[in-house]
Amino acid sequence: MDPNAPKLDYDRFLAGTVADAWNRCLPRWRPLGRVEDFPRNMRRMMYWPSEEKSLGREFAGKFRDQYTFIVGKLSSPDPVETACAHDLLSYIFDTSWEGPDPAEIVTVPIPDWVRDELGGPYYESFQGSTLGELFRFELYGE
Repeated sequence: MDPNAPKLDYDRFLAGTVADAWNRCLPRWRPLGRVEDFPRNMRRMMYWPSEEKSLGREFAGKFRDQYTFIVGKLSSPDPVETACAHDLLSYIFDTSWEGPDPAEIVTVPIPDWVRDELGGPYYESFQGSTLGELFRFELYGE
């Protein structure tokens, strides 16, 4: 990321409803194919998140309570929308999540591309088959 580049105006992108914000943010995420900069199994020694990832974190924070809208995007025929929804939900179901069990909210099967990212010792004990079970595992280790 160029430190001299103009910064994104998060307030402009996130104004209005969750649907309004989604429609403004998706074109920023589309070239990456998702919100996250790297797959979950890729480790880096040094890293500065992209503005698109930072926008995703802001989106997830602002619209945390409207998670059902994002869950609905997991059924989109557009693979980029699905990938973006996955990444945003992973931000929403972080250590401060106090809502319902993610396994009860997100019942879609784990896509192959997500399963491919589950390498390494952390995921060896994971036996789930849905994204919600994966989010619960990442949140609670169970």
